[in-house]
Amino acid sequence: MIYTTHYHSPIGNILLAEKDSTLIGLWMEGQKYFLGSVQGEMLEKNDTAIFEQTRKWLDRYFAGEKPQAVV
Repeated sequence: MIYTTHYHSPIGNILLAEKDSTLIGLWMEGQKYFLGSVQGEMLEKNDTAIFEQTRKWLDRYFAGEKPQAVV
């Protein structure tokens, strides 16, 4: 199962995708290759740990910080 959620950023809406507790994609809505390589059943789910961590990172990034990559 692939979980998705939306993130509203200063540059537009971003769709995040997660599979097996790993972030597998991030797309600007309407971009040329939106969901290009994602295959499988998708379900919107907003409250996963990966999405929460990604939202916090993006919040810091768009606030002008330079957050470290999380591995």
